[in-house]
Amino acid sequence: MFILAAGLGVKVWLQQGQISELKAVLAAPQMVGMENTEIAPNAQGRFYLAPQSHQGLLVVADMPGLADDKAYQLWLVGKDNVRDDGGTFRVDDKGYATHLVSAPRAMSEYMRIGVTTEPRGGSPGPTSGRVVGASLEKPLPTGY
Repeated sequence: MFILAAGLGVKVWLQQGQISELKAVLAAPQMVGMENTEIAPNAQGRFYLAPQSHQGLLVVADMPGLADDKAYQLWLVGKDNVRDDGGTFRVDDKGYATHLVSAPRAMSEYMRIGVTTEPRGGSPGPTSGRVVGASLEKPLPTGY
């Protein structure tokens, strides 16, 4: 019972940490619209960020479904052209997903983001074409 209670306590603590990170992004958010490609011509998305934060929130819709062994992976491209892994996510049966991103650098250090299709566990670098992407150089306030 003690192990079960401890495990549940850790899970709640981690979820509270994620909620705190999300609140930090949404406190003073800026937004960029995602541009689709021929790989997913109906895909839509927005990326919410606070420039000095290391967190962002990706919201996508109308993304193609994937085989069980595949996932989408977000890439953050720094001003030094180095790609940082923004994590993997899967979409629901309508192509919708939200993905909380914890980046190794502040969001102001990135100039672009892109989403590719990768093996379910992710890749050290992109192995397919970009599905959706955006420039982060001129984000708009969310009230725009």
